[in-house]
Parts: sequence; structure tokens; C-alpha cells
Amino acid sequence: MSDPYKTPAAPLFTETDTRRLPLFWNPISWAVAIAALVAIESAWFAYVGEDLPAHTMRIWPFMFGLLLAWWVYSDRRARGLGMPFEFEAFVVFLWPIVLPYYLYRTRGWWGRLLGAGCWLLYLIPVLASAIVSAAIIE
Repeated sequence: MSDPYKTPAAPLFTETDTRRLPLFWNPISWAVAIAALVAIESAWFAYVGEDLPAHTMRIWPFMFGLLLAWWVYSDRRARGLGMPFEFEAFVVFLWPIVLPYYLYRTRGWWGRLLGAGCWLLYLIPVLASAIVSAAIIE
């Protein structure tokens, strides 16, 4: 039986170097930008006393998981890690569990800090809304 975590014998990409992506194509920069936009939106709705639209509340977790899956895909390609074909799908839908596992397996204890940073990035819109709501109440 073959080991799914075994490094491939040949590199998957030979035309380009995928170790360093330009900032524009870095999925984490997109996740930070979209988290900031959703945080601004949720803070604004909290300021005017309205609830966040249902569409935003539904699409934000999926979009965040999709960006994390894109990042894991490019990271594992750059590191030459072999993972099961469906691994990115697991990241999209189960990122709170799968992403810390992946980061711990690839980076050790430093990966736990990165996982906590991803959780914090996901919670930025909620924290922005709570801070604005608390400031209005006082």
C-alpha cells in the first residue's frame, strides 16, 4: 500500500517556481483583505443597529475556507508534500480541524501559532462588530 504523505518522485511543476508567490496571488493576502472588508461591513451594520445580511453570514465561512484551501494547495505543492486528492476539499469544509493538523504536520509547534492566527483572522469580523456594538452601548 502506498503512503499518501510520501513526497512525489518528480516535481509536479517544472515551468515555474511555486515557492514564493507574488503578493497579488498569495491566498493569505486575499483572506486578510476579504476579512477586513467583512469586518468593515459588520462594524457598519453594528453601528447603524442592523443585523448583518444573511448572504454575508453564509458566504464568509465558505469563502474563507476556499482561500485557506487555495493556500494549503499552493503550500503543499511548494513543499513537495503528497496528500490525498480530496485534502483541499476537507480544508474547505473542515478547516477548523484540518488546517491546524496540516500546519502542525508541516511546521511543528510553529504551525499551531499559524493555526491560531487563522482562527483569529476568521473571527476579525465578529470582533469588529462586538467592539462597535460595545462602544455604542456605552
